[in-house]
Amino acid sequence: MLVVWVFCESELLQDYPSLRVTDIANAWVYAEANTEEIECAIKENEEARARQ
Repeated sequence: MLVVWVFCESELLQDYPSLRVTDIANAWVYAEANTEEIECAIKENEEARARQ
């Protein structure tokens, strides 16, 4: 299963007023620096869900 999320940063800021622009920027930096870790976590979650 492939899940794709498409977020507009301005919508996120509107929907989650506690978020700041720097929070989103930091999330992008983290995601880029930790791609392998994130992909591994997604795979583990998908496998756990398949076992249910």
